[in-house]
Amino acid sequence: MSAGEHKAGEQHVRDAVRRHARTRAFTEAEDVISAVLSDPGVQEAREQVEAAETEMGTELSARLQPFQDRYDLAVAKATRTGSPGSVRVSTGAGAGSASCPTGTRPRWRNRTGAAPAKAGRSRGWAAHLTTGERR
Repeated sequence: MSAGEHKAGEQHVRDAVRRHARTRAFTEAEDVISAVLSDPGVQEAREQVEAAETEMGTELSARLQPFQDRYDLAVAKATRTGSPGSVRVSTGAGAGSASCPTGTRPRWRNRTGAAPAKAGRSRGWAAHLTTGERR
């Protein structure tokens, strides 16, 4: 075996050991995260946060409804008159206005029309750890 082949073999072994160590570290981290997330105290805290988010989303939705109504009215008016482009939407007395392209939704609503906090939340990268599902 030549010196070059020997070095290549050693590098291959080092790479394999590095891959194994990384895989093992990720597996151990997933196990720890899974154990923490399955703790009853953590689950209770998650439920409390979700309940608070839903409550705040409902409150926010109610507070923003007048703006949504004005936006919908402006879009409907622009559609009836055939006005292309942007629609000027009044945001209240002395508050100026906002310009939104016709056919779009204001940022305080998502595609389904629900307030973002009511629409469900992203559970992040570790969501599969509590459900057992893999991404």
